[in-house]
Amino acid sequence: MLIFLDYFLFGLFFAPIFILVEIVFADSNPKLESKIADGLLVLFIFFYLNKDLLRGKSLGKRFFGYQVVDLKSGNAASGLQCFFRNLTIGFLWPVEVVCAVINPKRRIGDFLAKTELLDSEQESLVSAWRELMNKFGR
Repeated sequence: MLIFLDYFLFGLFFAPIFILVEIVFADSNPKLESKIADGLLVLFIFFYLNKDLLRGKSLGKRFFGYQVVDLKSGNAASGLQCFFRNLTIGFLWPVEVVCAVINPKRRIGDFLAKTELLDSEQESLVSAWRELMNKFGR
């Protein structure tokens, strides 16, 4: 399922960072380690809530060929719509997973954000990096 691929990819990125912080700071400065871990958790949540920011496509959606779109216009969902769509994961995670299994095209967050998941062309994961650099880079 698509929702689990995004969790897995985020875990692949963030887990080594958490482990490195634990190794480096565990014995030397537990307070600093705790603050860094808290900051990393906030970053993880921020990035997860905004994972579909680029044209409504997270890494998992790019890989499998899906896109979050505005329900009325059919255009790529806005960053704000994607944020609200993903916000329900934090509060209703088990229910969202069940909903995603029953109806992969629309889950609870989609009703809140007025979005849906549609088929799109598959893209390489590197395309997200290129798009980020074009949008925010120099």
